[in-house]
Amino acid sequence: QMSVDDGATALFMWSDCNPAYGDAVAWQYEGAKASKSVNASKLTKSSVRGGTGNDMAFILYTGNDPTLPVELSHFSATMTSENYVQLTWVSQTETNVLGYNVYRSDSCDLSSARHISPLIGGTNTSFAQTYIYLDQELDRDGTYYYWLQSVDMDGTSGFHGPVSVAFSIGNTESPSMPFITRLENAYPNPFNPNTTIRYQLRDAGKVRIDIYNLRGQILNSFSRTHDAAGNYGVVWDGRDSSGNDLPSGVYLYKMSCGEYSAIKRMVLKK
Repeated sequence: QMSVDDGATALFMWSDCNPAYGDAVAWQYEGAKASKSVNASKLTKSSVRGGTGNDMAFILYTGNDPTLPVELSHFSATMTSENYVQLTWVSQTETNVLGYNVYRSDSCDLSSARHISPLIGGTNTSFAQTYIYLDQELDRDGTYYYWLQSVDMDGTSGFHGPVSVAFSIGNTESPSMPFITRLENAYPNPFNPNTTIRYQLRDAGKVRIDIYNLRGQILNSFSRTHDAAGNYGVVWDGRDSSGNDLPSGVYLYKMSCGEYSAIKRMVLKK
């Protein structure tokens, strides 16, 4: 990869790009920041320095356009043993990639999809990279569709997908078992930042979930109306009804449905 005739002009692009250099390309040449094109006769592996310390982590190319497109070799949605949706994608090449966003919808129409993730930073390498995102916020049965948006440093973007998965909040239960009205354990517990408070209904009805501190003060409440028996859940993000983050500690959650009520404990651990 280093065999270039003396006197030729070659451009070496460091895989860990740094936008501080103006064009998201950063390298050093004979101990100082170089211009975009340097004389290959003066360039050696030992004179290349960069963020990872890997002196082979660069790309040699010629021509006017150094940009490698995002090339995905894999994008899938699967259920985990904890009943979450795990999105996995593998990029074969990345250059000037700011990161990825995940979108979700209950239909295969991208225009109806909702942005559900923070920006997941790109690695910008010519080697294969695997990414994983866990969707922990589903609270009703159905088929869900996911898209992956790749965002470049110049602001351009593109979408990959969709991939789909059939989600059932009660898929660990035997389908032959009759439903009963009961409050189940929150999962995960302890948790940070989200947990799902799961419950089961024997019949259609209204459900109220209240979150308390150990002093008995109500911090947040959720009301749901269900038109059929089944398994359901409420996602709590560790905040009170005003949107304020709550501190680490033990909290109580209470389910009320008709004459039924039950209380359990959960731990917010930051």
